[in-house]
Amino acid sequence: MGGFNFAASYGLDETANASNDMVDFSVSYAGGPLAANLAYQIQKEGTGEDLKITTLNGSYDFGMAKLLASYAKTKSASGSSGLGSRHIRLQKAALGRLFYA
Repeated sequence: MGGFNFAASYGLDETANASNDMVDFSVSYAGGPLAANLAYQIQKEGTGEDLKITTLNGSYDFGMAKLLASYAKTKSASGSSGLGSRHIRLQKAALGRLFYA
């Protein structure tokens, strides 16, 4: 089974005095040897610090081995209060392989 999938979710906060809602979206593709996923999340921290997280993952199956790759980026939207009045910008990338026995 292959093709495109789409998912979305919304999480309500658990605190009466602050808005800590979370919303995320993702789209995935799986077809033949190729698989990929793109996801985006906004996490409200209740202090004015909204975190935005983007991830991209993929793989290609060569039969004897599978090549894996991922990229993620996280940043704060406002740079105020909760995290020491600093902007956060994190990026990471990974490349791997999986060999079948």
